[in-house]
Amino acid sequence: LVSQGYWRDDDGDGQGVGGVTASGSISVAFTDKNGTTVNRSDALSLCSAPYKVTLTSTGGTLSTQYGVPRSSSFSGATVDYYINPNSSQPVICSVRPDLLFGGTRGIDDFWEDPGYAGPSNIWNPSKGFLTQSTSPSSYDRNFPTT
Repeated sequence: LVSQGYWRDDDGDGQGVGGVTASGSISVAFTDKNGTTVNRSDALSLCSAPYKVTLTSTGGTLSTQYGVPRSSSFSGATVDYYINPNSSQPVICSVRPDLLFGGTRGIDDFWEDPGYAGPSNIWNPSKGFLTQSTSPSSYDRNFPTT
């Protein structure tokens, strides 16, 4: 943060080269409701919300060239925040057909065959088919046809 100029020194004793030094680090991590890592560049979806934002800092020290006190130490910490994307439109996240042959154990184990289940990116054993597109021009990407 110091090298990028994201700091402020109210009394001015930290101005100039070497005027402020800092140790420690901060990091951020994003995961969806399923615990899957989300990149900062990924679009957020209501279907994967809420998203957990974890901010982590290590302990460190802030020091100025002059001043009283000349340095101040701080402890590390981790804090979690939860966010939801804003949407003015309803969203369909999945469509659930009869799940007898879709790999959901416990309905009827005799007829159960998880081999009918699709890949995990389009099929969830407890929810059914996952939405692939919400755009009318590519609705054909949704839900297998026979």
